[in-house]
Order: sequence, then C-alpha cells, then structure tokens
Amino acid sequence: MPSAPWTSRHTAAALAGGHLLIAGAPGTGKSRLLNGTLLPALVRTGAPLLIIQDPATAHGPTLGLQVVTSSHKAPAAVGDLLAKPTLVTLTGTHPEREAQTERLFAELPAALAAAPAPAGTRRFLVIDVAPLTPALRSFAPLLRQARSLGCTLIVTCQSPSSLEPGLPALFTSHAAFYHFYKRCLRVMAENVLAATGAAETNPSGKPTPINRFGQPLATPVSRMVGKLGDLKVGECFLVTPGAPYEPLRT
Repeated sequence: MPSAPWTSRHTAAALAGGHLLIAGAPGTGKSRLLNGTLLPALVRTGAPLLIIQDPATAHGPTLGLQVVTSSHKAPAAVGDLLAKPTLVTLTGTHPEREAQTERLFAELPAALAAAPAPAGTRRFLVIDVAPLTPALRSFAPLLRQARSLGCTLIVTCQSPSSLEPGLPALFTSHAAFYHFYKRCLRVMAENVLAATGAAETNPSGKPTPINRFGQPLATPVSRMVGKLGDLKVGECFLVTPGAPYEPLRT
C-alpha cells in the first residue's frame, strides 16, 4: 500500500491522545517529524511545553522557546524549566549527557507536582534523546506518574526493545519507523497491534507466506513486521486511538 502524506489531521490525532512513542532506526525521520511538524503545532497551541533534546537530534528553529543549555558542570535547575515553554539542550560527553538525562528524569516528578499546569490545560514533555537510549531506562517512574501530574509525554526511541518491560503499553499512540533489526521490528509490531487492540492468532491449515526476512507471515505480528520492514526513510505507521494505522510520508 503506497504511503499517503502526513497532514495536519494526523498531527492533531497524534497530539490529541495520551503519550506518544516515536520509534525507529537512526536517520529514518523521527526528529524530522518531531521538530518539523509536531513541535510547531504544539507551540501554536500555547500549551505548557518542556523539550529535552540531545544535540545529535537537534535541528531547525527554536520556535521562540526559552533556550537552556545544560552541562555536567552547570546543570539546568529543573524548577526553572517549567515557568514557560523551554527547550533544553544537553551538552558534554555521551556519559555526561546520559547522567544529566537521568537526573532530569529523577527530579521532574516532584517539580511537576510543585508547579502544576493551569486547570484545563495539558503540559507536554518532549524527550528527544534517542541516541541516549540507555538513559531512557531510568524514566519509568516519570512515565508512570506523568498522567496524574497532568503531563503528556512525547518520546523518541531508537530501540523500543530496550525500554523496561511494560512501558510501551503506557503509550496510547505510536509513530513507528523502519528499524534495522528483526527483534526491534517485532517489538514495534507488537506495540502497534497492542495500541490498535489486535490480537495475535495463528490460523491453522493455511499456507504460510514468508517475508524478506525469512519470517512466517501467519500472524498479525509477523505481517506487521513485514510492513514495517518495507518502510522507506521518511515513512512511518501512525497509530492513534480509534483509527486504523496507515503508512504515511513525513
């Protein structure tokens, strides 16, 4: 099935639900979708917004946000980041950026509770640190508390299989890009189908086609793996509540 262009309708759907996980291999279009489409739409809404980004994913304009640079020697004060829409860029060596990310994840729940968003509004927390995937293992408490704190998370991740078990189920919507590894493709397929409510069944008595990875296509998960494996750079499947997934060009 040919991919259709990503439109403002898809942006609205992606932002309207709960937490959004944007998963896929490096260079497939995760940050381009985030920086070029989703963030400008969020800024236009005027919603309380905090973006934490790794310099490897940063590109494009700052959209008029307060810009903060956080380093190992001069870490950003978490409480100051919530006063107005803010873009935080991590600096330093890879281990130093991972340590800063883990510190922010640990301190954010208390800061969010102390500075709640205005009544009737949602605060968006955007975590675009996909190159620091190991650090994402430490954000489980933040993800589990975010909804009660009035916060919606948008997270990019290179390898969803590296997330703590059970965390992908907390994401209501998914934008799934191609991945290089079969295990990651399978986890992404399971996440997509879980979000759509599809169950994996194994029909019997029928021929089993094989995809280009040599995997049987007898189950919904295996068929979805094949569809994800056929995506090109800049294409993804968007899965949102109550809507069928479809391949889109971002």
